Amino acid sequence: MSLKCSVLKSGFCEITQGFGGSNNHRGLDLVGKGYTIDDVVSCKPGTVLMAVTGYGNGEGEGVNWRYGNFVKIQHDDGTVCLYAHLERASVSVGHRVSKGQTLG
Repeated sequence: MSLKCSVLKSGFCEITQGFGGSNNHRGLDLVGKGYTIDDVVSCKPGTVLMAVTGYGNGEGEGVNWRYGNFVKIQHDDGTVCLYAHLERASVSVGHRVSKGQTLG
């Protein structure tokens, strides 16, 4: 079932894995409507804290390797969001992003 989605460019997504479950999943995994690939966009304005490109899921070492390529943003309202499992990050640390700006 397709849902409205503020983090994908098309504005619609499908949830492939929700919170909780047997592995205590701590986020939402999304794909585009009809299980398509879509650009990931910032849901709110903010500043890029981390931007990682060059890792596939399950590769590398350290705490972040499970995310693959990702962008972490400190939003202006104080929330911090991690946008993970990207093909590549298209922003850099310190950049200001606007709501709807492509992250990867």
